[in-house]
Amino acid sequence: MKFDLEKIKEARYSLVKKSLVGKAKGLPSIEKRHVKSQEKVDLAIKDLMENHNHSWYEELLLRNKNNMDKEALYYRGNSISYQKMFDEADKLISSLSNYGLQKGEEVLMCVSNTPEMVYLLLACSRLGLKPNIFGADFNKDYIKEIIETSNSKMIFISDDNLDEIKKVVNQFPELDKIVYSIYDSVDLEYLTKNKDSYIVKDCASFSTLAGINGENRYKKLVSFIDEYNDGKAVLPEVNLDDDFTINYTSGSTKNGRPKGMIHRVKSFNAMGRFHDQELSGTPSMSNLRSLAHIPPHSNTGLITSISDMLFQGGSVALEPIYTKETFLDSLILNEPSLVPATRSFWIHAMKQYLNDPKYHDLKFPHMLAPISVGEAVSRNEEKFINDCFKKLKVGTKMVPFPLSPVTLSIGGGDCEHGGLFFTLFKQLREKVSFSKEEYGLKPFALANLKVLDENLCECGFNELGLLVGDSLCTMKEYKNNSEATEKFFIKDNDGEVNGKFNVWSYIDKKGNVHFKGRAGNEFISYDGTRIPMFMIADTILEDTKNIMSCEVVNINNKLVAHIEFYPNMKILTSTQEDIILYNALERLEKKFSKEVSENMYFMIHD
Repeated sequence: MKFDLEKIKEARYSLVKKSLVGKAKGLPSIEKRHVKSQEKVDLAIKDLMENHNHSWYEELLLRNKNNMDKEALYYRGNSISYQKMFDEADKLISSLSNYGLQKGEEVLMCVSNTPEMVYLLLACSRLGLKPNIFGADFNKDYIKEIIETSNSKMIFISDDNLDEIKKVVNQFPELDKIVYSIYDSVDLEYLTKNKDSYIVKDCASFSTLAGINGENRYKKLVSFIDEYNDGKAVLPEVNLDDDFTINYTSGSTKNGRPKGMIHRVKSFNAMGRFHDQELSGTPSMSNLRSLAHIPPHSNTGLITSISDMLFQGGSVALEPIYTKETFLDSLILNEPSLVPATRSFWIHAMKQYLNDPKYHDLKFPHMLAPISVGEAVSRNEEKFINDCFKKLKVGTKMVPFPLSPVTLSIGGGDCEHGGLFFTLFKQLREKVSFSKEEYGLKPFALANLKVLDENLCECGFNELGLLVGDSLCTMKEYKNNSEATEKFFIKDNDGEVNGKFNVWSYIDKKGNVHFKGRAGNEFISYDGTRIPMFMIADTILEDTKNIMSCEVVNINNKLVAHIEFYPNMKILTSTQEDIILYNALERLEKKFSKEVSENMYFMIHD
């Protein structure tokens, strides 16, 4: 499908107003397009609200009562069963209760993906406490604000974050500081075996932190548990509408001050319920392992990588180190089946695989569901990644053929909307056509999604507009930011209130959602025409032979296209590069106007 920009120019509209394939008013709901029985969805929601109106901890325990001997967590060679996971969480439930914390209080956490983080999350859930999980890389003044506005009595810190935030937390002498090492749950034999690995890199250990125990209210986690755990706890009633987590936005992060979001218990429990096979259509994940490497201050990391997998009775490989440079090694050492990661991580890992001889014999037969979260993956990037996946024999441990090509960019959604709004994969082996329009994302049955035009009216099939949506998983509000909350939730002309995704999208006749790019900062021509950045980038990416990636930014109506050629291409001469860019300018001028090409600058990246 091609978007005819003349439609925009003629009417000077900011959105496409005319459908290119025919208007289709009176759209049926998303649920009815995808689920044969709407009654099945209604019954699932009714059952959730009436019979599962309790904490995340209680729901996980109920769903895994027959899985207690199975692996729940995998961490650096240490396989932790569901029984062990709940036992460790119970110690913290007793300790936090006897410490004096009560339902509704915040518990500060600056921790990485470790078993202790999961135990803390489970314990807070059962006591109705609100974990406020922030990153050590946040702006230091912002961290101070987070602590000041939390009214929390304590903070949990993993030692890989301690040095970075120590000066800030020391400004709060009344705050109890509970510290643990990311090595506390590592299997010692595994540690010795992989002593030269990036995983076992030098890090502050408790042998060097021993002196601070008790100083400025610092205490080791094990000492805290020993002091307050007596096996008893005051257990309050916790329900689906209670506040649960405070996490932070990712895509809208600026200057180290991401917005805090409050998610209720039902964000986790509803998303887990609708991943069940009879509602989502996806295979069971009970025998799979997910990789939790996205930092836990991201709601996507908590729900998608951890909560959803535990709901399915699967296993979670916890990865405390989050860098592009170590991502490929993490895939090797953790052997995950389900891998949510950003496109930049996937592309970097595939370039490492191609360029570093030590990876040339690498295979990923266990990786059944590699998915992309955050920014969409372009068709050209899909082509590059899938070429690598085929060589890597991705998924062949589960199926008799490599999972290639696969639609990698199917992990849509955002943190405000509860992580992934869409099923993990629509079919086991759905092929991508590089000559036709992409397949789009299949929405969850519980999500009410719409595409609105600039007048806040619902668009017809294949009409480009702004995506909004709502479900049981949508956040409650931005913490201490009523202005941003009001901007996020908007009322359309049908009187329905939904949260913005802030992306250009359209819905096809099959009901699939197509993300086209972030909204905002469009190029404005002399005649008032507004052209979204994704349209300009897609035009440049029509060169599927040479250009792999393209990001276009608008700086005071001057366009800068950041371009990367395919890494496995032969070395281009400067003349060949000039020809590629000249052809791109010709396409831009032909499709839009000379004004666009005259204001375009290119930056070539490796």
